[in-house]
Amino acid sequence: MIHILCCIDNNYCMPLGVLIKSIILKNTTPITFHIMANNVQSSNKNLLSSLTDHITSHIIFYDINEDLLKSMPIRETGYLSIATYMRIFAQKILPDNLNKILYLDCDILVNKSLDELWNIDIDDFSIASVLDVITFNEDVYKRLNYNKNEGYFNAGVLLINLKKWRKINLLKQALDYIQSNRQQIINEDQDVLNALLHKDKKLIPLKFNATYSVFEKQSLFLKDYNEEVEEAIYKPIIIHFTYIKPWNKECSHPYQYLFEEILKTTPWKNNKKTYFFKGKKKIIYIAKQWLIKLHIKPSKKSYLRQL
Repeated sequence: MIHILCCIDNNYCMPLGVLIKSIILKNTTPITFHIMANNVQSSNKNLLSSLTDHITSHIIFYDINEDLLKSMPIRETGYLSIATYMRIFAQKILPDNLNKILYLDCDILVNKSLDELWNIDIDDFSIASVLDVITFNEDVYKRLNYNKNEGYFNAGVLLINLKKWRKINLLKQALDYIQSNRQQIINEDQDVLNALLHKDKKLIPLKFNATYSVFEKQSLFLKDYNEEVEEAIYKPIIIHFTYIKPWNKECSHPYQYLFEEILKTTPWKNNKKTYFFKGKKKIIYIAKQWLIKLHIKPSKKSYLRQL
């Protein structure tokens, strides 16, 4: 049995539905989905539950009191909501007899079996995780006050040792850190987890969390992780849409077609794409698209590496 944790508010039910369907399609191992939900409508819970067969896969919902989250620092200009902080409560909310769980963001597609990832030994670590492109930014280590040699991981895919989280009381550490370091926190709880667990993580290959930056033509990962980049591009186990989402009109990700194919098999198949950009950026994007249609402006190739 693989146990998977996701955290959502009502706005992310459609992406979560696609993620759940992708997992079920690519895995034969039984799956239990643990969903921490903040203000999610009953109708959406029912739609999500309808994706499972209730025999080899099923969903358990945990309604999270918004009072736990309302004081958390969040970027006004970002696209994340306070729901992202729910994962730090995993040791408190999830059953005490659950010692390991795979956390997944909802802007993710699972492309292969999760067995290899699930079976990674993390007995001596709090998490297994993949490096984030931020790892190459030296400023982050000054801000979070630790050595750059320890790297900065992406918190969108985390194999979590819940037993150790309880042992070290990560929740208390995280809440104390947030209270004392609000001004240093830019990337929400990802910063918090890096500040606390940079010495207590097991780094795993990029294929387990192929983020947007892996596909860039001039990816910063190419210098030291060329083989991992190639594997992540052509044989990703998990595809993580960390920038523009595949349900956005501006998306040019080479794997967006997979998202669209799976979306068609879900109750949200008739959803229309929305704009990622807001305000002036949205106006500029729309104007450029019209100029391209009128053959006034040439269409530039995506800066992402194509398959």
